[in-house]
Amino acid sequence: MIVAEKKKKQGRNDPCACGSGKKYKKCCNGIIRVPESQHMRISSLIQEALEYHKAGDLEAAEKIYHHVLSLEKNNADALHLLGEIAYQRKDYERAVDLIQQAIDINQTSSVVYRNLGNALRETGKHEAALNAFNYAIDLKPDYLSAYENLADTIKRSNRLDERSLIYLMKGFAQKGIRPESKYGILVMLGYVIESSCEWNETIFEECILPATEDALDRGDHLFAYYLNALTAVSYAQQPHTSEQWRECHALTNPMYILAGEKLSENLEDLVLPDVSRELPVLGFIIDLSIGSGSGAVLLINLLKGFSKLSPLPFQVIVYALDTVSIEMQNTCAKIGVKIVNLSTLRGKLSLETDLSQRLLTLRAEIQNDKVSALVYPGTYEAFPCMAASMGLAPVQIYLSLGFRSIFVPKIGGYVTTGSPVKSKKEFEGRWWRTAPIPHADIYSETGNPEADVCDEEVCQIREKNFSRYSVILGTLARPQKIENPLFIKALARLLRANSKAIFLWFGPKELSGVREMMEAEGISDRCLFQGWVDIKIYAKLIDIHMDSFPFPTALAMYDSMSAGTAGVWMEEDSDIGVGSNVMPLLRSELGTKEEQIEAQEMYRHPETGKCLALCARSTDEYIKYVQRLIDDIPFRNALGDAGRRFMKRFCHDPRIAAKAYAAHFLEIIDCESKR
Repeated sequence: MIVAEKKKKQGRNDPCACGSGKKYKKCCNGIIRVPESQHMRISSLIQEALEYHKAGDLEAAEKIYHHVLSLEKNNADALHLLGEIAYQRKDYERAVDLIQQAIDINQTSSVVYRNLGNALRETGKHEAALNAFNYAIDLKPDYLSAYENLADTIKRSNRLDERSLIYLMKGFAQKGIRPESKYGILVMLGYVIESSCEWNETIFEECILPATEDALDRGDHLFAYYLNALTAVSYAQQPHTSEQWRECHALTNPMYILAGEKLSENLEDLVLPDVSRELPVLGFIIDLSIGSGSGAVLLINLLKGFSKLSPLPFQVIVYALDTVSIEMQNTCAKIGVKIVNLSTLRGKLSLETDLSQRLLTLRAEIQNDKVSALVYPGTYEAFPCMAASMGLAPVQIYLSLGFRSIFVPKIGGYVTTGSPVKSKKEFEGRWWRTAPIPHADIYSETGNPEADVCDEEVCQIREKNFSRYSVILGTLARPQKIENPLFIKALARLLRANSKAIFLWFGPKELSGVREMMEAEGISDRCLFQGWVDIKIYAKLIDIHMDSFPFPTALAMYDSMSAGTAGVWMEEDSDIGVGSNVMPLLRSELGTKEEQIEAQEMYRHPETGKCLALCARSTDEYIKYVQRLIDDIPFRNALGDAGRRFMKRFCHDPRIAAKAYAAHFLEIIDCESKR
């Protein structure tokens, strides 16, 4: 019999479940009748068998369990543990039978019901498995493994019913389960970028939104933050467009803003620092989302640029919500920037479910340091929405790698990267200040000898792996950026027209959706996934960087330009992407007259005098431009050289970006102080 509901406790006068025909009190209720000495013997044997079992000696353990059953034929522990051995041997039907026997006798342990659920799941009986996990949770509401197994079974059955949802939500509310473990439950549920958009949409609507509201109401701010982070790396990028990101966060950001406003209700007013006699203090906060990756790269390069400005018009302090990367520590130590690591003040954040207490500590530190403005270099939007709404500093600034739809009433200014010159642009009814992305030259920063080694490695990889191909196309980006039928169809047309061309794509793992589209187009054999690679090597290895669309690459395109690699841009979205930021300068729509002339000279064809830059406005034009680069090697080299010169002039000098950002920050502080 497969468990479906809680079992009624067997009465002493009921027929015994073993089938003997006797009453239970005169049969398997043997614990009353078995001599105490035999009980001790059986207990000792079970412990001995468990030691063998845990050590992996299943045969020795099995023999002892059977011996126990010869002494007491209805010993529930022995039957359950024999069921575990059957499960380990992948004899799932027998595992179900044995564990069910243990339950039928007298077994009410949450572990036993979870193990029954695991065995049922492997036999394909998902509904019965879900019931077993739910019963295990009823017995032990903070049983993490049961929630994980429940989530995995839901994922396998590809169906989230109302009862399963109720139990998942119960797990998310358990104080005994750490926030990062609740995050893990969602990962096991399949809320990851590799899952289908339809599945993630269901999880977002049925789990994420109600769980976020519930977590914030309960004060479990760290778990709420994890929910936002998980959405940012999964459903918010399906498809990878500005619209998808905006639609997801339009539903969640107001919750975090409201939570921050509630946390600020009983706080004392901030004491405004007197900056009339000394330099203002500018703080930067490292939240959990920018411990590594592009957000950290942006901040590190910006800090390096500030160190080269003389005089720097403000003091700089870096606040870390949790641990700080070694690179960030070394950078700050080298340039003399103070780091306030909140994990040394309140312990590891992962051990604290109350994120608000960490933010209150941060607010006090900011007051003690007389900070004039706090900058949020945000990647995920939950943190600046909640923290800024608390009012952590007199002036608060949001710094992004691209234009976002985020709006927080207590944020005084919005700054983004991308524009090669200092400028200002209206986006969704708000003014954004833009500036060059601080981008270190990865080829000259460590000296010429290393650059020579890089060139040698490029030649070796090309000769070893790609010598049979005449041209290497590639998109240096996360794989979800090319998970678009329009892009894959354009790539297919190019590969079919050029039999000696190959396409390389990258990322932490291969996305099945991308591979399936490549297979459908018949180009899978010439689309080679490379995993994560050394950008310094592969930016030089590829001959043509095909910018992704409709959501373009950014930092990676700058890397390929730094390498002197030619690329084709798509100007579909006027707010993001390298092409959409460089072309206005080349068209004299942005920057000073001097900056326009410099950029235009760099991209002027040495023979025809025409602009070398290739920024397509349609898929057909995009294909035409890539084909031109394939056919015309001198033109390809000229475009690569132009990109390299452009990067050297507008992006590689850290002082240029630092000066632009410093001016933006001071202007925002000045504007906000006059309100």
